[in-house]
Amino acid sequence: MMESYSWLRFKHALATNTKAIVVACVVVALFTTTMLTTGFVTEASALSPLADDDEATSFHAASVEQHATVTVRNDTDAYEKGETLRDASLYPRRNASDPTVNATATVDRGSLDALNVTLTYTATRAAGDGSGFYEKDVVVAAVDRPRSSANVTADIPIEDVFEMRDDLEAEFGDGVSVSVSIAATATYSYETPTGRTVTRTIQTGGGIEPVGQLYALPTGSDRATHRTGANPDASGGVSPFVNWLAIIALLSSVVFGVATVVSGRFIDADEVAREIQWQRFRDWVTEVESYTPQGDVNTVEVTNLNDLVNLAIDTNRRVLFHRPVEEYIVVENDVMYKFTPDVGEDAGSTELFGLRKEDLEETEFPNFENFEAAENRERPSD
Repeated sequence: MMESYSWLRFKHALATNTKAIVVACVVVALFTTTMLTTGFVTEASALSPLADDDEATSFHAASVEQHATVTVRNDTDAYEKGETLRDASLYPRRNASDPTVNATATVDRGSLDALNVTLTYTATRAAGDGSGFYEKDVVVAAVDRPRSSANVTADIPIEDVFEMRDDLEAEFGDGVSVSVSIAATATYSYETPTGRTVTRTIQTGGGIEPVGQLYALPTGSDRATHRTGANPDASGGVSPFVNWLAIIALLSSVVFGVATVVSGRFIDADEVAREIQWQRFRDWVTEVESYTPQGDVNTVEVTNLNDLVNLAIDTNRRVLFHRPVEEYIVVENDVMYKFTPDVGEDAGSTELFGLRKEDLEETEFPNFENFEAAENRERPSD
């Protein structure tokens, strides 16, 4: 199957400009990689190696804290009456007040939508995979729309909590265990540089565990940071579509660069140039296996095939291609005009087998079958 003229030109350009194409692909790949990993031009993607808590590229978005306080009722060997225990690892069950849990939340950029303290009872099968089949939430304190910060306090009836846990275990029967946990949860929202509103939650807490005549009540804090991304442009933000274009450009440059290197090893520039030459002027050329001049013939060397075709049109002759010796010939009376392509030296130069660069441009030539020299003198280079 004959390859198209445009495809042949593309293959020849590929074979003769491999190094330049590969260098261009490397430059595009490096630039798009920089865009995606550093946030330059576009918002940094998830592939960025920059950590979320890097001060140069992130901001402290939100934080939540949970504290607990109990007061000892009577003197014991371990505690004194009136002693306040705050954020201790263990608290006495019988000889202290119910714990007072205090939760605070702040948002540096954006808005704090809600803050609540919740007790959660979770039932799991002992023989199962550890996943819960029952869950009950009890909100003990909450505040809505607190803007940038909030503080809530709640007294936790610790004995009632353990009694509820025991009741649930008794209801579910053998093989089921019930755990109870407490958590302070803050819901907040903020806008990205592209104008998109993002809503997130942040939480701290853990399980309430009985330990003999003591119990553990979790306290702690958590915080969240987020990338600032690129600065908004004049239109109000950088479109996420630019990121997709960068990814496509990166993948395309890598694939095209590799394909160019591989194809360059299998494309014969000389053979492609020969085929370009044949397709370029095939309407004016007749291929012959042999040709013997008759009588005394003067031979004139022509520098390129384009001029030889023009000469054939002017004299109303055909161009003969003598394949065994790779010669193009036009015979006019006792003069033989001849062009012999210099394949080895010119294949990679600006002249292709004697063709000038402009000869490779698409030009509509007159169809030779309907061509009359006296009526049409248009040349291929005109």
